[in-house]
This record gives sequence, structure tokens and C-alpha cells, in this order.
Amino acid sequence: MGKSARIGMFARCRHVPALGLLICLFSLPTGLYAQGRIVAQEPVDIIIQVASQLTLRIGSSGSTIDRVRFSVSQLPGSGPVAGVSSGTNPVPVRATSSPSSARKVLTADSSVSLSKGADTIPFTQISWVGTNNVPSGTFTGSSSQQIFSTTTQINSGTMSFSYANTVYVPPGTYNARVTYTLSSP
Repeated sequence: MGKSARIGMFARCRHVPALGLLICLFSLPTGLYAQGRIVAQEPVDIIIQVASQLTLRIGSSGSTIDRVRFSVSQLPGSGPVAGVSSGTNPVPVRATSSPSSARKVLTADSSVSLSKGADTIPFTQISWVGTNNVPSGTFTGSSSQQIFSTTTQINSGTMSFSYANTVYVPPGTYNARVTYTLSSP
């Protein structure tokens, strides 16, 4: 700051009593008389671990897609109905990555309701109980519902499905598919 700025500041403070002048002097910005600058540098390491390889298996091994069936023989509102897989029960879940500590995000697409002709059952009626690192939950009917986000390996988790059976739907066989996606953001 130049000389004229300092004179202007003193000119504004010269008609005040001594205490006011002292306050005016202390209220000056501290950078007015600084010369040069000091810069400190500190290195920062940012490590982002992304998986170079992901493996996801939900259901039995092999190329067969397991089907979970709910045989409802009780009235709506009388309690949930357990699902039975055409493969292993409960349904095995395996999600791995290389490196193993990379973040893994499992999402589910349950946006298309179970249907039989024009009759539908929303996926919000289907829930599961998870084991190990697989959390329990209920499908939201979303195209990108997050099931989990973790940096741990999930080698032996399971999902046991159930149908809430809270609303009346016409009898019949309702079909739909949930698509799971494992990613490493």
C-alpha cells in the first residue's frame, strides 16, 4: 500500500480522542506493512484404488440363472412368504476385486415390476436378509439401487428372499428379473 493510503487512514482518525486513535491504528489491516511473502509447501499424496478386475456371482455357479419362487397359499396380510431358489438356498453372493481393498459398489435394477399380463406386483414387496458383508434390505423398484459399497472382499455372503404378501393380487405366476451390477468407481 502506498504512502497516500496510510495518510488517508490517519486523516480519518486525527479528530478522535487518544483512545479512538489507538483503536483506529489497531483496526488497520495487518497486511498494510507486510513486505514479501512466505510460502510453505507440503507434499500431498492422493491414492485412488480402482479395481483392475471385478468378479460377481449371485446364485449357483455355472451359466444357469437361478429363479427365486414364492408359493403364496395364505391370505394377504397374514405374513411374509419365504422364497425358494432353483439353485442353492440361501442364494450365495460373491463379489471380489483385484486389488482386494478397491471400492466395490453393488447395485440392483428392480425397476420392472413382476407381471402376469396386465397384473403387476411391485418389487417393493420383495426383501432379503443378508449374511456376512451383504446387508439386508428391500428392493426399491429403482434402476440403480445401491445394495452395498465396501472395500472388503465378500467371499461367502448370502441372500434369503421373502415376499411381503401385504396386497391382494389375482392368482397366477408373476415373472420379472433383477439385474445386479458390480462396479469400482
